[in-house]
Amino acid sequence: MHKWSAIFVILLVLIVSSHTNLAAQTWPNGSTGQLVDGCKQNDGVWAGYCRGLVIGISAVLTANSELSPGSPIASCYNENMSTAKIIRGFLDWADSNPTKLGEAAPVGFVQYMVDTYPCR
Repeated sequence: MHKWSAIFVILLVLIVSSHTNLAAQTWPNGSTGQLVDGCKQNDGVWAGYCRGLVIGISAVLTANSELSPGSPIASCYNENMSTAKIIRGFLDWADSNPTKLGEAAPVGFVQYMVDTYPCR
């Protein structure tokens, strides 16, 4: 019984690590369109990547707005806004801006944040 449990755990680790490796190879060079596809997922590696990118870039844009007032790469959104709401807004923005889908994923998301939540 323990032998089969060990084999199952090893196979599970191999499967998960292969999917994680695929994400690491694909997403850093991924497009805004690929990010949109990932953000539409409810769970899994792609959904996790979307949430991480959204949280990370949003925090950087907020910090930039405080450290460099007037910077064109800053965003002043309500920090109490949920990540899910930001993602929904990003998906709506992407639907309205199909020409942006070929840009690098971080570039597209930054453009959404700067367009949608400008600092005044």
